[in-house]
Amino acid sequence: MAVDGASELIDALGDVVDQERQAILEGDLGRLSKLVERKADLADQLATCEGLDEDRIVGLNDKFHRNQDLLQSAMDGVRQVAERLKQLQAAQSGLNVYDGKGQAHRYGTNGRPSMLRRV
Repeated sequence: MAVDGASELIDALGDVVDQERQAILEGDLGRLSKLVERKADLADQLATCEGLDEDRIVGLNDKFHRNQDLLQSAMDGVRQVAERLKQLQAAQSGLNVYDGKGQAHRYGTNGRPSMLRRV
């Protein structure tokens, strides 16, 4: 592929990576999955090109890493929410306490709580 074609591929890939960033920030997983497929296709095409501008490739790499960091942060946030929900469910089902002898005692709740606390 000619250098002009490589330049167009780099531009297209940069646009897709920018769109991917926006989808991550908006939490649009449907759009994100489509963009990942498009990004992979463009990257495969770019891999066959010769005479690539190294500075532009480094710029793309920086964008890739930025998006990876965003995705990692989003995944960490989802894990934290899941853990917090698990803790709230456990608290609603009862309370474990220990007496002076180290014996565990469980105090259950009867029904749903009359008041929920927002955290």
